[in-house]
Amino acid sequence: MPHPRPKRPDLPGCVLAYHSVAHRLPGAAGYHAHNVPPPAFRRQAAWLARHYQVVTLDDWMAAGDVAGLAAITFDDGYDSVFTQALPILRDLALPATVFLCDRLLRGEPYWRDLLRHLITTGRFAAFRAFAEPAGVLAGADLDRDPYAATRAPAVDSARLAALLDDFVAAQVPAAELDGLRGLYRRAADLVDHPLVAYGNHTLTHPVMASLGGDAQHAEIAGMEAVLDRLGLRRSRVFGIPFGNPGDADPATERACAALGLTGMVYCRRAWPTPWPGPGPDAARHPGATGLPVAHRLVMPPHAIAFGPRGTALANRLRAARNWVMGRG
Repeated sequence: MPHPRPKRPDLPGCVLAYHSVAHRLPGAAGYHAHNVPPPAFRRQAAWLARHYQVVTLDDWMAAGDVAGLAAITFDDGYDSVFTQALPILRDLALPATVFLCDRLLRGEPYWRDLLRHLITTGRFAAFRAFAEPAGVLAGADLDRDPYAATRAPAVDSARLAALLDDFVAAQVPAAELDGLRGLYRRAADLVDHPLVAYGNHTLTHPVMASLGGDAQHAEIAGMEAVLDRLGLRRSRVFGIPFGNPGDADPATERACAALGLTGMVYCRRAWPTPWPGPGPDAARHPGATGLPVAHRLVMPPHAIAFGPRGTALANRLRAARNWVMGRG
């Protein structure tokens, strides 16, 4: 692609990650969830528009030099992305990529949302006893933080999700889950807009490294088929579910390459967090198999104390780059 002209070539390239953009997530949905309220999102997006050339994620991944370039992404297809964030993106003419999961597009509760519901309603102990014979939670430190422990790559998240479905079907009235089903945009209601591209986030949002290679390939290939049927503007970059270090492995990269995807993106969960990996711009580097990999910054739920020239964010981005290059 022609190299876009950066507004601030002194700033390192970055990809920002969002999930929900709601004024408030209801009930259990807000437990351990990532949400940036619309006023904070507008201020963050406006700062980005002033200081960066904002491009599509695919163009960012393909650029020879990403200095001064930024991309915006949203994971999971929350309905608030379309009702709250998209009007702001339209106002600022900023493109974005939304990573989708088939299970959520079909209105089925996300397995992490089911866990949130069980924990906040006091049912997790009963679920733990229900799941114990299957051995899927063996070795997980459930006493300290069951929500975090059940996301570890050592826990087979596909088997865990199936057990959650069985337990919830038997023990939780369906009406209790209506609020969880309404969190995400259904497939029939997705927006066809020139600023929005849709990317692969797997069929069911497992921890990829907890699955074998064949199961990982099936998750990605199945979602590729869903996106093809939707016929909407596509991203060819894979959004790794959860996206923490260790959540994907070489089998994930091999599956992406075999299916014609052009890169993968992780998330960095802390703000500010130095990016890992070698190279002069550590936001992007080759993965273990050579597939381009980028590390997104999960944005905080507040506006950040931007100065007149955005010095707070700019300095943090430079600090991340300098740390990796050994200058910090």
